[in-house]
Amino acid sequence: MSQHLVLSAATDYLTREEVATVVSRFSSLKSIKSIDFHIVPLHSEKLGYLSEQLLLTIQVKCTVGNRELAQSYTFFVKSSVANSSAFNSRVFREESHFYRDFLPRLRQFHVERWSPQCYLAKDNVLVLENLKSRGFHLAAGRLTASQLRAAVTAVARFHACSMLLERQLKVPLTEAFQGFFRAKSFERDDGRNSKWLRAGLELAECIARDLGLESEYIVTAYEEMTRGNRLTDGECNVICHQDLWINNLMFSIDDKLCRLLDFQMVVYAPFAIDIIQLLHLNLDGAMRTKLEQFAIKVYHSVLEQTLTLNGISIDQVVCLEKVLQAVQRQRLHGLFAAVQIGPLVFLNKRFARDYTKDPIHYQYYHFVNRKDFIRKVMQSDQGYRCRIEESVRELVVYVKRYGVR
Repeated sequence: MSQHLVLSAATDYLTREEVATVVSRFSSLKSIKSIDFHIVPLHSEKLGYLSEQLLLTIQVKCTVGNRELAQSYTFFVKSSVANSSAFNSRVFREESHFYRDFLPRLRQFHVERWSPQCYLAKDNVLVLENLKSRGFHLAAGRLTASQLRAAVTAVARFHACSMLLERQLKVPLTEAFQGFFRAKSFERDDGRNSKWLRAGLELAECIARDLGLESEYIVTAYEEMTRGNRLTDGECNVICHQDLWINNLMFSIDDKLCRLLDFQMVVYAPFAIDIIQLLHLNLDGAMRTKLEQFAIKVYHSVLEQTLTLNGISIDQVVCLEKVLQAVQRQRLHGLFAAVQIGPLVFLNKRFARDYTKDPIHYQYYHFVNRKDFIRKVMQSDQGYRCRIEESVRELVVYVKRYGVR
């Protein structure tokens, strides 16, 4: 196979050889005469805050019989942000390792797809299936009941793969992949993560005071939540996504299929963390009350089907009653996630652009003080205000009612 690759200006992302590798992994075309490619920024909705989103287009010319054919393919490319912090670089690198080293181990089981296909994983660049070209889309605002079913189904399949791999290896996945699934969200450290956490706590305390609520319960909730997230004997632990907000979910045209995106925050943790986070980050209180039991039953049903297909009885893992109990045990995690992450992920597109467009302001908002920005948005967007206030109120009321262990 002869290859003539015409380079674009975006050679910092991919080499000739890497593009050829992507083509070979994606296509079964033979007798390729030339490959051309270019990479441009993706100007559609922003899918995350820790990376650049790009569109890779590859044109391939090949000979089939006596005819010369031209094929064009597009791929979604994620790249680490230039001059990013050590924390951002680490989480991007760990996501690349997830796609390159861990995901193929999960693919060996009889499980329907729950994530995009990855064609190339480097420490600073990922080349992924372009789900948009296959008709997948982001949800608008909050999840519908059909979208929630699809999302819960994808999460259950992801967790089932984790359970199956752990049974195959006969040791916890944290032992089999040491250093692989370190906690990243909500963890105090000596750097930016603590600053991000502190800025969120201060915002929540400020909103609590505005509502006439006891602001000290915010820190109490954080301390209690971190205790509840620790691994315990007898708990069903899996690789959790731990970042299941609406822009990390894409749905097929009919909303029957979901793909999970952005595995930058994966962690080995109690399985219910993903369920409760999915509910609290993507539904308001009324819809969550209406659909929570439905979502839990879907999760257990899909988990049972998937494990049974792979020769495991659900009773050996977790019964429906235990799923219900586990979700209730992690309630505080969902409530705190809505308070800490919600003010950022609930932003509509215009305000999300305002939040991230200026690097200097973004650094200030994200790590120093986001109170003024968020309160300004709350004043101009009544729906957003109601959702933020509901999250803070729910958290404080829950801690007051149930206290700490």
